Amino acid sequence: MKTVTLILMVAVITAFSAVQDKFTDLVDISIKINDTLAYDSINEVKANLKEMKKIIDENLAKDEKFHDSFVEIGKTLEITSNKSKISDLRKGMLDVSTAMIDIAKEIKPKGYYEIHCPMHPGSWLNNSKKVLNPYEGSRMRTCGYVKETY
Repeated sequence: MKTVTLILMVAVITAFSAVQDKFTDLVDISIKINDTLAYDSINEVKANLKEMKKIIDENLAKDEKFHDSFVEIGKTLEITSNKSKISDLRKGMLDVSTAMIDIAKEIKPKGYYEIHCPMHPGSWLNNSKKVLNPYEGSRMRTCGYVKETY
């Protein structure tokens, strides 16, 4: 019985680690998108949205614990990738970031920060404390503060 329990614990930890690794890949791509939007540019945004969707479809949508969240993020990414106005891309990324922050609160990926803009309002994940606001762009590029450290 102890052997079975140990094997199950190892399997759960391994599965969680795999989800955490793929989640950090997802966050890293979202950071690229957010940094691009902070400079009022849409270069590479659509390609990165599609890359995020691919990671979800191939890896994360299969996760039992976060399945519904990842499926919803995937739907939002698909809808957003068909938009051409920067305001629509920002709205889509706000929705994606909100869902990803909810997951991050449980997964607790090391080395990431939740940045919050009180003026927009909205939050996003970043791998540094430097604020590049994807929602306001050049109007208020540095508006925000570190709300949470993971």
